[in-house]
Amino acid sequence: MLVRCKRRLGLNVLGCGKYVNLPIGWTEAIMLSQCKGEISEEALEILGISLDHAPIAPEHISILFFVAECILYKLCYDAAQKPYLFSCEIKLLKLGFLVFLRILLLYLFGYQRFSKEHKSRLHTGLKALAACEMCYQLYPNILFMVQFMLKAGEIICETAVVFESQLESQKNLEEMEEETLHDTVGSM
Repeated sequence: MLVRCKRRLGLNVLGCGKYVNLPIGWTEAIMLSQCKGEISEEALEILGISLDHAPIAPEHISILFFVAECILYKLCYDAAQKPYLFSCEIKLLKLGFLVFLRILLLYLFGYQRFSKEHKSRLHTGLKALAACEMCYQLYPNILFMVQFMLKAGEIICETAVVFESQLESQKNLEEMEEETLHDTVGSM
């Protein structure tokens, strides 16, 4: 199945060719990533390679949303509940970055008519990711990918996703303002 998936993704021909079918290949790869062990690792690897070099096309929008939802689900309900990072979690975050980058580029290229259902499901996954954001504070590169996914998701869904770090920074800012005000009033 992995060999057939590699052929459909056109890894040797940069995603273009007679036997290449990116939507089906991406679907197969994300489904194979649900397996355990080496199959999952290799499926994530080939999906990442394909997403990195395949051409960007508007007919891929539906499958990109599906892959984004699957990645968000796996990240928020499987991986984020562990006390440390696993290699599959890092691969999922890199895949999420690539998928959100592709969707954002399509959005910026003018293909902004994403279905409300796609946006709604993506927004739900983004809210869950925002809740998990604090887990990645110790890993700056990983945190960047998470924050990129959240910000790109905000633009794509055209709705705000409240970040926990934003809430904390807002709370800290308010506390600092109160202390400054209190100190100013106290010194008079």
